[in-house]
Amino acid sequence: MKFNVMPSIVLGSILAITFSCGSKKGNTELESLTKQRDSLKELHADIGNKLLEVESKIAKLDTSIKRRYVYVSLSDIEKSAFEHTFQVHGNVEADASMSLYPEMPGTIKKVYVKEGQNVNSGQVLAELDLAVLYNQREEIKTSYELAKQIFEKQEKLWKEKIGSEVQYLEAKTRKESLESTLASIDANIKKGKIIAPVNGTVDEIFMNDGELANSALPVVRLVNANNVYIKADVSEEYTGILKKGTKVKVEIPTLGFSVDTVVSHVSQFINPNNRSFKIRVDLENKNQKLKPNLLAILSITDLSTKSDFVIPSKAVQQDIKGNNYVFIADKKDGELVAKKIIVEVGSANEEGTLVTGGLSGGEQLIVDGARSVSEGEYIKLAQ
Repeated sequence: MKFNVMPSIVLGSILAITFSCGSKKGNTELESLTKQRDSLKELHADIGNKLLEVESKIAKLDTSIKRRYVYVSLSDIEKSAFEHTFQVHGNVEADASMSLYPEMPGTIKKVYVKEGQNVNSGQVLAELDLAVLYNQREEIKTSYELAKQIFEKQEKLWKEKIGSEVQYLEAKTRKESLESTLASIDANIKKGKIIAPVNGTVDEIFMNDGELANSALPVVRLVNANNVYIKADVSEEYTGILKKGTKVKVEIPTLGFSVDTVVSHVSQFINPNNRSFKIRVDLENKNQKLKPNLLAILSITDLSTKSDFVIPSKAVQQDIKGNNYVFIADKKDGELVAKKIIVEVGSANEEGTLVTGGLSGGEQLIVDGARSVSEGEYIKLAQ
């Protein structure tokens, strides 16, 4: 027996909806078509549910019809740990990378180090020709020693009330003047030496023995690469989520390098040009593999839970109203049927989607075949 009632109902409903939408004055054509579309979608869903209901009743009454099954796979819904990450790019930077300049002009007498050499803080790396200054110092020092002896004698006589105050003050002034001159020469001698301010490695030597140096040209570049760090820009939407100690995985594709660590610093300043803030991740570099300016990928954890429902992402679907739903296995007439459950979902990762509402645990989730079943449809386990 064939039923022709349903098409007539559908046609009549469509005509009624079309007439109703078209009769409203003041609506634009777009608004009318939009309402018409939404009404047809709701009607389609309603007809689908009614059709399933009719087919179910027919199946019960007509024993000649063979029951249709959809073969599916099931998974128990249980709570588990869940983490979500997002990625940003950054650059490797050295903790101390600096070009060293002489503080005074002069000819380079000697460069004491080679490229690639490890040096210590305070070590002399290069020196200007300071012969003139050293000669001046010897002359001034000789005069100073004499002036010092004269002052000490005048001071002793002055304390014994012998001699004049003028002689004492002249001797004192002469000694102090020569002391100041010596200190000035020593300062200039120190300026003529290129000294390592930190421990590090000589990365590049720019000038050689005999060349003329000045304060505008670097002589040596020093890098301290034992401790490096990565700086990256992060969107302002993560403000308040990221903090010092947040888990992060660092990958440097060029080297095949990967390490799990934490964020060491979060900037409190939002860049108005790109609406981002900076983070820093410190890294050890004892083997010197990590070089400044290498590209790094940071996978930063922005969500971590210890016990929540996590289900395969392919099991989550969405209806025409925007509701997320899943199908679970239910019992009907002693057999398994598909049951639709509206759920609230959160973040997703490679392992699955976080479900924040709608499930209580213990349900059997339809995974494979979930997109082939409908509400109330009979199911069987796939072999």
